[in-house]
Amino acid sequence: DDVMFVVGSDHGMNADGNHGGATAEEVDSFFAFMSKEYDKNPGTSSEYDTVAQRDLVPTLSSLFSLPIPRSSMGKIIDPVLKRLHSPKLTAHAYQENAEQILRLLLQT
Repeated sequence: DDVMFVVGSDHGMNADGNHGGATAEEVDSFFAFMSKEYDKNPGTSSEYDTVAQRDLVPTLSSLFSLPIPRSSMGKIIDPVLKRLHSPKLTAHAYQENAEQILRLLLQT
């Protein structure tokens, strides 16, 4: 029962099938988080949102209870974490994410 599927792509492409450019069609990518836990927590069964690609690393790290990498500049994707973690784990993940970003800011 403790299963989560994360499906995604690394980039999109334009109508001609090209990729690697700077258009929205080429730089946007798809990610879906699927879990039975979504049914247990409030909210709709599906949510569509635009997030920065850099936010995937701290989100995935938090969901898998792994440390956020030292060079990560992203922030946790709020709806995903709130739907899949308990309030206590969510609070801990936000604290770790804030401390990580603070460390990066203090290094500059």
